[in-house]
Amino acid sequence: WARIIVRTIQPWVMVNPESQRSQDRSEAGLIKRFRGDGVRYKAKLIGIDEVTAARGDKLCQDSMMKLKGMASSARSKGEHKQRVFLTVSFGGIKIYCERSGVLLHHHSVHEISYIAKDTRDHRAFGYVCGKEGHHRFVAIKTAQSPLIIDLRDLFTLIYDIKQREEMEKKAQKDKQCEQAVYQTILEDEVDDPVYQVGPQALRAGAKRC
Repeated sequence: WARIIVRTIQPWVMVNPESQRSQDRSEAGLIKRFRGDGVRYKAKLIGIDEVTAARGDKLCQDSMMKLKGMASSARSKGEHKQRVFLTVSFGGIKIYCERSGVLLHHHSVHEISYIAKDTRDHRAFGYVCGKEGHHRFVAIKTAQSPLIIDLRDLFTLIYDIKQREEMEKKAQKDKQCEQAVYQTILEDEVDDPVYQVGPQALRAGAKRC
């Protein structure tokens, strides 16, 4: 498991500190927040693009510009970005059609390798998802800045929980190894003639006394 890279938000689009303080960002609070359907946001789907790698600022920015160019061309023909709503939860990112409610895309947490803000547009961001050799960049536009904060919190939370579980497993394994070694030492001592004291040996010792 590798820590996902979430690019920092530009200073001028940071969420209001007052609103940040009012939200419970403790581990227990975040677990509650991302359970079930998680958090829901309204957005527009700019587009999806095939990319050559799992991460990279330039890769994401180039793909974002490409998709925005395609969207601009479509808009000149009277076509508009698809209105969607997406959910952020332990299940990953789910994108639904706003009008019909149909699930369009579902990208689980382990499929998402990189999240980046558009450096030229604080309302847009995207993420790289997919398996090795088949990566896609999903570009989203939303006026709700907390979305990227929720994504950061979600992946940080999952990473921390995973790390703690691995440490606990390692500690348990080390304890079992210590117990096994101790048991082997005890068995070796029992098998050693020096430690074997039977009835005959006890009687012989009594006569010598």
